[in-house]
Amino acid sequence: MHFQVGIRNKLKTGTRHKNKPLPHLPANLILPNGRKILGKVPVEDCIFQLIFSLFTPEVLSVPIEGGIKPYAKQIGMVMIGAGGPQSFKTKEGEILKVLHGQKIEYLLHEFTADNFFRFLAKIAHAYVIKEKGCVACSEFYLPAIILGDTKDAMKYIGNAPDTAQGIRLTRIDKFHSLELLEYEGFLTVLIQLFNIPQHYVQPVYQVVVGKM
Repeated sequence: MHFQVGIRNKLKTGTRHKNKPLPHLPANLILPNGRKILGKVPVEDCIFQLIFSLFTPEVLSVPIEGGIKPYAKQIGMVMIGAGGPQSFKTKEGEILKVLHGQKIEYLLHEFTADNFFRFLAKIAHAYVIKEKGCVACSEFYLPAIILGDTKDAMKYIGNAPDTAQGIRLTRIDKFHSLELLEYEGFLTVLIQLFNIPQHYVQPVYQVVVGKM
């Protein structure tokens, strides 16, 4: 996943392939007249915009007439990097300078909702096992989601309640925050990604790991 390599490079978190050269990302150079030129840009020059929004996990939601009441009052956005690409390499190999009035259109399609569900599920499940052990829950809900069966993901993964939004959780590392929460007989994990002081306060996700 090239965009992940780019984000790791921007945040100086390192990668598993330290000796490999950084990749290029497929992109279009859009000229002021609307014409597009297919090519690629160096990943180290890119700006990454991450947008986060989900709904309350269905097992914790309050049913209303007509179904489940969703939670989507807040969208979080994080900008990783600054400046943007100064050069563009066409598919023929020609190097072009990105001029004022020209735009870069990235051609990435790998960051899907299913991937994000699996990502949050892995974090929450692993955190509970680390902190509470394999007997923390009488029933665990997330292994199937982690392995790729995401059809029930919104039942267990979503935004935390209003009371947890707009605050900064305690960070467990340089960027992210995790907290265990026992809620309505369920063991859940609160996750706040990119909890970085100079950024906007990001949404807090609540992942239901299992029944206690």
